[in-house]
Amino acid sequence: MKGTMPERHTSYTPLMRAARDGNFGIIRKLLQENRETIASRHELLFRKDHKGRNAADWATIANKNQCVQFLRKIMDECLTIEEGNKSVEAKRQRALNAIDNNKKLGQSLLTLINSHDYENLF
Repeated sequence: MKGTMPERHTSYTPLMRAARDGNFGIIRKLLQENRETIASRHELLFRKDHKGRNAADWATIANKNQCVQFLRKIMDECLTIEEGNKSVEAKRQRALNAIDNNKKLGQSLLTLINSHDYENLF
């Protein structure tokens, strides 16, 4: 039967079951419990069962539109935050590289000054 979830299969999560059943309160509670880190929330939202379906897919199969909309919104927010974090990390890495390059330049200048090789300094 379409939308039937074998209860014993280990890849199914409580979030998938709540989404399939349209239990909006349980969905919210599960997401609230996993809000400490983006990684734990991401794992919960994007985890797939043995057929490649996540909780939002189960809600879609079961025609639980309120749950689908809510889960997709939270998934989009999660991805946006992750992209923002990647952008911040990339900027941080560029700044560290610039600092490292400036240190090397400063060390080269000190070496030239200490060697009294003023002709190569400018």
